[in-house]
Amino acid sequence: MKRATYIIISLLCGFIPAAGAQRPGAVIRETSKPTVYLTFERFGENDSVWLRLHNNTEWGISFRTEHAFQGESVAPLALSDGRGVPGLSDGLEITPEYFIEHATDRVTTNAQSWCTAVNSSLPPGHSVVFGFPRVRLKAWEEIYVKFTYEWERGKDDPEHRVKFQGFD
Repeated sequence: MKRATYIIISLLCGFIPAAGAQRPGAVIRETSKPTVYLTFERFGENDSVWLRLHNNTEWGISFRTEHAFQGESVAPLALSDGRGVPGLSDGLEITPEYFIEHATDRVTTNAQSWCTAVNSSLPPGHSVVFGFPRVRLKAWEEIYVKFTYEWERGKDDPEHRVKFQGFD
């Protein structure tokens, strides 16, 4: 009887981790990519560099931009807590707040920010593009955009950064 009970308990306990574990695709849309990342898009006019910011999660993310977007630039985005916010259209050209720092000592060397910047939300699976002067980013530097996940609201939340290195 003890052996049968032991076998039943062992079998039941063996199923608990599998039932409670998340599916690999439950958080990340494309599992071979990071959750939020930057890719090179193109070189533009006036020796500019264009990057694409990707949201590869199942949640909205937000970051600061120069101005609020309206009209066809946005679509309603329903957040997981039931709130509705305007979400940036996929592929939209934006002007985000960004910072450039030395990759080794983390000293900020350049930035683009505004006192009146607004938070813009990027829906799950969407990406946006932005450009900056190529001369601002040296090979030994990184450009980054700070972002927050939709459930984060306070000063005590961690700071998230999506980075792109100059030598990339």
